[in-house]
Amino acid sequence: MKELALTQEQFDSWKKQEQRQWIKDHPTSKFGQHPTSPVNKELPKTALTPGQRKKEAEKKFLEIVKSKSPDDRKAFLAARNAGVAIPPAWTNITYHEKPVDGVIAEGTDAKGRRQRVEDAAYRQGRIAEKHKRIQATLEPKFNSIVNKLKRNLDSPEAQVLYLIAKSGFRIGDRTDGKTEHQAYGASNLLGKHAKVDGDTVTFDFIGKEGVQQYHVIKDPLIAKMVAGKEPDERIFKTNAEKVRNAWKELGGEKVHDIRSLLATRIAKNIIAKTIKPNNDKEYRALQKKVAEAASKKLGNRPSEALNTYVDHEVFRNLLSDRSGITETALAKRAHVLTEYDTDAQEFEEIPDKDEEQAMKKELDKNRNTSRIDKNKERALMETAILLVAEKALSRLELSSEADDRKIASLRQRLKQIREKHEQDQSRYATQVDNLRQQIRLLNNKDEER
Repeated sequence: MKELALTQEQFDSWKKQEQRQWIKDHPTSKFGQHPTSPVNKELPKTALTPGQRKKEAEKKFLEIVKSKSPDDRKAFLAARNAGVAIPPAWTNITYHEKPVDGVIAEGTDAKGRRQRVEDAAYRQGRIAEKHKRIQATLEPKFNSIVNKLKRNLDSPEAQVLYLIAKSGFRIGDRTDGKTEHQAYGASNLLGKHAKVDGDTVTFDFIGKEGVQQYHVIKDPLIAKMVAGKEPDERIFKTNAEKVRNAWKELGGEKVHDIRSLLATRIAKNIIAKTIKPNNDKEYRALQKKVAEAASKKLGNRPSEALNTYVDHEVFRNLLSDRSGITETALAKRAHVLTEYDTDAQEFEEIPDKDEEQAMKKELDKNRNTSRIDKNKERALMETAILLVAEKALSRLELSSEADDRKIASLRQRLKQIREKHEQDQSRYATQVDNLRQQIRLLNNKDEER
């Protein structure tokens, strides 16, 4: 069929499939441009040169600045001239040409949260001071405090503190501004968040930043505390402020210090069982192992656990008699972005996206872990596709032009697929459990060696 022999009327009379095939074979054809038969004629994207990218970035920056108040505009420009990147959503900005207590800039993000840009070296110094305080004041008496709590669990505050000491959970304080959902911690857990099986308790709840927390703890005292609660009933009849006051009465300073102490203990335990590294590669591998173990306990990112919660003095002790090792695994940045954390009652670092991706890529090199993640991702995708198909079929049933026989056939086919998918899900869960057991055995063998 030749283009010259066609008219628009003839083209419109074709089936949609024939029209699409024609447009595919004749991309420059005048037919197919009719409003009823639109054709997508996107031009191929060409890579921008460095100069063009710079111009595009400058254009976007000027657009952002125009939308700001005069004071914020002045702060944005001053920060940029000094090489300091301020998040574009910030308002009510205060910029310090000379850092004040390590703070370079302060502002409010789109959700009303107070954030800072801090000098990285100054922040590292503050974190080091925090760990020094914890090791000097809390570490020597922590076990005795836990034993004291264990002997007297009559008050809900004591129960919460005992749970935090054993689990490393956050205290749980108000709604997390980073998500639309309530963020839970030890003090505000509900009955539905804990499943008791004998002396074993499985905790499953949404924590800070909407991260799903899943922890299994074997402790008869904790099992007794959480048993018999209604799904929407608070497990502990208290709040974060009362728990903080109880902690101070026991001689502690900040409840959040418990998380840093536990992470550092994990690091010390791993280092004690590991052959001392002789080069940078072995040193980074050791830090990676510590980061994974600490983040699993605390329920946060490996990079966050390593940079904020583990006392780096445990690593520096390894450097003293190993001249071939440098502290290459630690982040070397000029600035860090921080945000006020209500649980910690201080500003905590917002992990850098590039750093997070690099750490995740490093951790995902474990082949077995990657297999688990990919299988889980595939299962979730299949579930989503089935839900979309079922909704589309339901809409089709409501249509006046629907073919009842065809719909019945499709419904039956979808039911068969759903049943097979659920069987596969069950098989997948079994495979994952077997795989995790194999990983655990391999890890135990490695530690024995």
